[in-house]
Amino acid sequence: MPTPPRIEKAPSIAAKVPPYALPLAKGQVRNLERDVRRAKGLFTAPFKEAALLQDGMVVVDALDAPDRFDDAYVRLLQANVPVMVTMDSLLHLHHVYFQEILKALEMRMLSPMLEALLVGLHREMLSVAERAGGELRDPALMNVAYLSVALSLLRPDFVAHPAVRELVAKDLKRIEAHQGLAPSASMTLRLPCRICYNEDFSQYLPRGHYTQNELLRRYFKASMWLGRISHRFVRSKEILSQTLLIQALKNARCEWNAQEVPAIDLLARIDGLLDFLIGESDDLAPSEVDSVLAREIGSKDLHAVALPKQMNRLEADLRRLRSPRVLSNAVYSHELGEDANDTLKKATQGFRLLGQRYAVDSDVLGRLVFEFTGPDFGHARFQETRQDIRARRDDDFCSGLTRTELDVLERPSCDRWTPNLTRCVCQRAIDLHADCVKDSDCRRRNSEDRNAAFSQLCRLMPSGLDVASVLGSARARALGKGADHYCSYAKQRKGLEDGWAARSGSTVYGAWLDTLQPLLARPGPGFPTWTRGAAYEEKSLTTMLASWSELRHDTILYVKQSYTMAVVLVSDESTLLPPKFYATVEPAPEVIQALLRLSQTMRSALVALDAMPDGLNDSLKGLDGVLQQVLGILRKQLSNTPRDQADTEFLVNIGKTFTGLTARLAANLAPPPPQAKPGQHAGRNLVDDMSKVLRTTLVSDVHTDLNTARVLQEGVGRVRWLVAVDRHPDGTLSASIGPVFSHYEFVHALNDRLTDEAWRKLLASDGAPPRTSGVIANGYQRFCTATTTGCER
Repeated sequence: MPTPPRIEKAPSIAAKVPPYALPLAKGQVRNLERDVRRAKGLFTAPFKEAALLQDGMVVVDALDAPDRFDDAYVRLLQANVPVMVTMDSLLHLHHVYFQEILKALEMRMLSPMLEALLVGLHREMLSVAERAGGELRDPALMNVAYLSVALSLLRPDFVAHPAVRELVAKDLKRIEAHQGLAPSASMTLRLPCRICYNEDFSQYLPRGHYTQNELLRRYFKASMWLGRISHRFVRSKEILSQTLLIQALKNARCEWNAQEVPAIDLLARIDGLLDFLIGESDDLAPSEVDSVLAREIGSKDLHAVALPKQMNRLEADLRRLRSPRVLSNAVYSHELGEDANDTLKKATQGFRLLGQRYAVDSDVLGRLVFEFTGPDFGHARFQETRQDIRARRDDDFCSGLTRTELDVLERPSCDRWTPNLTRCVCQRAIDLHADCVKDSDCRRRNSEDRNAAFSQLCRLMPSGLDVASVLGSARARALGKGADHYCSYAKQRKGLEDGWAARSGSTVYGAWLDTLQPLLARPGPGFPTWTRGAAYEEKSLTTMLASWSELRHDTILYVKQSYTMAVVLVSDESTLLPPKFYATVEPAPEVIQALLRLSQTMRSALVALDAMPDGLNDSLKGLDGVLQQVLGILRKQLSNTPRDQADTEFLVNIGKTFTGLTARLAANLAPPPPQAKPGQHAGRNLVDDMSKVLRTTLVSDVHTDLNTARVLQEGVGRVRWLVAVDRHPDGTLSASIGPVFSHYEFVHALNDRLTDEAWRKLLASDGAPPRTSGVIANGYQRFCTATTTGCER
């Protein structure tokens, strides 16, 4: 598989804008009265002039707030006010491009290839099952059922074999209900079961762009099944089933593009495309497991391999393979290891046919919660939890504490704390919380805040601030400083920061994260005064979190979602220039340069993989041209050089430019004609509804806590206005207005993961969560959270 060339970082741009002193006097900003105070139909309340004069900038709510950046720019143009081209709008434009390109690839290429792969592999596996006997029959049938679920989800006309039809129907029913953790009939074969394969079926609700048509909904559910269901090394039956599946994968032939191709080649093509766009699978690939199987089994009869002694040896060799880095499901008490890393390997190590991808931000979210982190000894509910441990000696994690651990429990110290103590204290706190939720007498006797606080004794829910902090945001670290009270939190975060600094590789997903990093560094000397204070740092953090939310929204199907460990147990206007001459670009050149690299990375990956849709290269060149022009204008702005008339006209008409770019994208990504070639999908126009494509109001769930049945939701809301004061080459000061993101972070019921459509209804209701502003309202913001102020301690 060819490797796209790595895109080199562009040289930095020197800034030479003379500063101005803060706070500003009312008369210093020449166009403040005409273009801001008198601006009609823009602001929800009297303009926050004091904040603007204090910081040189302010972010305010928009009246009848638009949910499209191109609409926002048209609104500013119609209001005849100076326009600022913001990084938020450029980042959102990239999201639109990425999402529509991904949709085109899924409908034209990935879905048809996946269907061809599954049909060929199912045919081969069914042949194997019909011949299998003895110890191999159940593992073979398990594979037939597993593949039948995926095919049933992808193809409405597929009928499962009678031998597995009932099992498949049970899993399909749970997938359609998407109501949380339950045993998978296909992966267990017999229900009820003593040791079941349990799956979080709430993940199968199509969301993101996958709600837009039936083909995408079906592709989402089938790919989610193949990406989440793991062929583990937990039981002999599972090892035998994956042995048979990998052999079938090597032998199966598939019909693709009117040719017969090996199934393993078709899988490699799908994997290769996802590797470059998103990243490598977090779980073992078939080739990695096959290297062990070939060495240990060779030409041996599989019935002989199924003997206990042989199976123990095979399992031991398989266990030496790499471990996944992100926990993505529940863990049961018999699967616990010596520590969190050992548990992760013991409980989840295995191979997935089309495994979900590793992403550093998922790793961050998953490793900054229980049980990678310990309790907060200073928490108000710690004493009650300790008393409960003393009073009850149930057969749980606390019953096995050693004398030394009991002593540490009485005189807690993070240095002496053990994994067993973490499990004991955290599980008891979770139980106290859950018991009171179920018990009406307990709810009546105790306040909701007291009960909810038990769920924060240990860190069950992370925050987007964790990701921003690891990427280098000092502001995010300050806002989330309460998390430092949890044992091992600071140590885990330091390790993640070191890993981020040492990362390598080039994917579109990684390049997007790289693009966001410059937002988190405070600009140096020579940059406009308003960009060098805390207010702009706050605004940039919101921009980063909102764009990250769009990244997770677009890749929700492929990125492995992290889980918390769940153990189931004024001036003279006559001298003013026309408003358009005060138009500006938000001074973040590194972000624009990174967006250009990101566009080049995406183009090179698609070309290298022979996956570039016809005409798309021209659309990407159009996007590059706009970014280059914005960057050129910003160079003049930062070098304190006057710009020409053409630059001014380009800035004030940026909204029309955005609409033109996306219309061109729509034309280039239109589906093939009805007489499509094999492997192509003749569907409806991918972007026939421009309002849906361009809307900012979207949501994504990024982390799951099965202990409290909650998910962490990252949402983007309607546009707000950024008003900022710039200094011009002639020394005058003027204000300009640009559209920026709004961001929301909140917890929500696991069985009701939000789609974009549901999020828009929630936003318009009285029950909408608070917007992240100032102190980020994150995590368990309705309860007590370590990453917000006012937490009971």
